Amino acid sequence: MGRDFTDDIDDCCKAMLGHTNWGFMDTELDKDVTYKLRKDPKIKYVVVFYKASDICPKCDVHEIDCECEEEDV
Repeated sequence: MGRDFTDDIDDCCKAMLGHTNWGFMDTELDKDVTYKLRKDPKIKYVVVFYKASDICPKCDVHEIDCECEEEDV
């Protein structure tokens, strides 16, 4: 399977923060910031690199599939 541009974003996020937890900014993240960015015709997309990984440090599984929190209840 070939690479696409999201693989490059993964690589960049991994190099900078040690994980691949990123996403495209949408209107739900920050309506004021997104509105200002969308008014600028030179800006097509905004990528957000989150500070923390989305992998559970206890079980090394994606947080959506992690059952650690349920076990603590």
